[in-house]
Amino acid sequence: MPLINRFLVPPPVWPPRRDDESVGACIEYAASRDPAGNAVHVVLACVYFAVAGLSTATESIAFVVLVGYAALRGPSVWRTWVPLLHVPAVWALIVFCLWATISLAWSPDPAAGLDMLKSARALLLFPALIPIHRHWRLLLASLLAGLSLQAGLQIMQALGLIAPMAKNLIRHAGLYSHPGHLSTYHAAGLLIAVAWLRETRSAHARMLLVVCMVLMTTGVAIAAGRGAIVALVVAAPALIALLWCRFGAPDTLRVLWSAAIAVLLVGGIVTGFVLMSGSGGLARGATDVQRVADVGSSIGSRLVWWRASLDTFSAHPLTGAGVGGTREELRTNPRIHEAAAARPDLGIEFFAHEHPHSLFVQTPAELGLVGVALLVIAIVTIARAAWQATQRQPLLCGVAAAILMWTIAANFDSLHAAGRTAVLFAMLLSFVINPPRSPRLTV
Repeated sequence: MPLINRFLVPPPVWPPRRDDESVGACIEYAASRDPAGNAVHVVLACVYFAVAGLSTATESIAFVVLVGYAALRGPSVWRTWVPLLHVPAVWALIVFCLWATISLAWSPDPAAGLDMLKSARALLLFPALIPIHRHWRLLLASLLAGLSLQAGLQIMQALGLIAPMAKNLIRHAGLYSHPGHLSTYHAAGLLIAVAWLRETRSAHARMLLVVCMVLMTTGVAIAAGRGAIVALVVAAPALIALLWCRFGAPDTLRVLWSAAIAVLLVGGIVTGFVLMSGSGGLARGATDVQRVADVGSSIGSRLVWWRASLDTFSAHPLTGAGVGGTREELRTNPRIHEAAAARPDLGIEFFAHEHPHSLFVQTPAELGLVGVALLVIAIVTIARAAWQATQRQPLLCGVAAAILMWTIAANFDSLHAAGRTAVLFAMLLSFVINPPRSPRLTV
């Protein structure tokens, strides 16, 4: 039996269409034309979703393998890429990245700009994932499995059962290098698990989801990413409201109330035990709130960066200083030198950071009003796609809430500038720009 079935009649793809039948036909054709290659594609995607939240190295390797394999399958799957031409959110993100690339022409540090633009690789996930979109539930399950493993490692580190990473002695992050970014992953997984709990009818599946929720709640508490925690305060009620409005109040309240009790009881006990064992991330966060006037604290330093970045925007209102230009601009800003003088133990290098830790401050500073306009367009088109997707099924409400959480958390860190968090956003977005269209595609 040949690996490639060359006798299948291909579906029409031009002009590009986005109706349910046309997109579904393209995906089915790709799977039927190359069944063995499709199976390998699914496995590679599941591995990628499982390791994306584990460590930077594993995510990078798995990303290259997945995208490279999807490109090799081009002759079989290219028809599934054509409908992406009709997705406004994809075009908005591409144009935003193009403007950032053009801004290298006037950036004071093009090398830093090029390094930051590497996160745009996340856009490659859209064509890599759409050919296997009918297995979307399996991909989300792989993401939850990987994050649950990571949370387990965090708990073991906090209890002293395994050695923590040298740079994360207080805010344990398992195999991850950045506790704040890991908290964003855990928060996204938590919201997806809550929505899945509303959808499933299996008692065993609900039990597994509650375990995942407990682990990820504990993971957020240990890593103590303040941006993700603040974002959860907004995204969790938004998810409940979405489920209530879209799929009815009685079932939503019953399922979520029982889940909340389980998570609060079990998660509270586990988190309390872990925190008493010496994991002080939350305590450090509370201390930072009290030390907001200290420019060396986490919140104080962010306020310095934000004010200095707004000075940069004032000096270059239309086009900004150019992508990657934040560090050079901060070096000459009086606010930065005042902060360095107030905390000589930290020095100018601490305050002349490569980004101001906020997507919504970095964009006007580096890309000007043009970049702000493109960012607003991207947010509007993404919000519209997410809102439309929530009409399909409860699980997509969780994905939409996770996108909202990521967007809010990006106000406290430049999540778009780090490849490991940019790909998380692209992973989530891939489910709402290509929402499941029929029972056949929700396997």
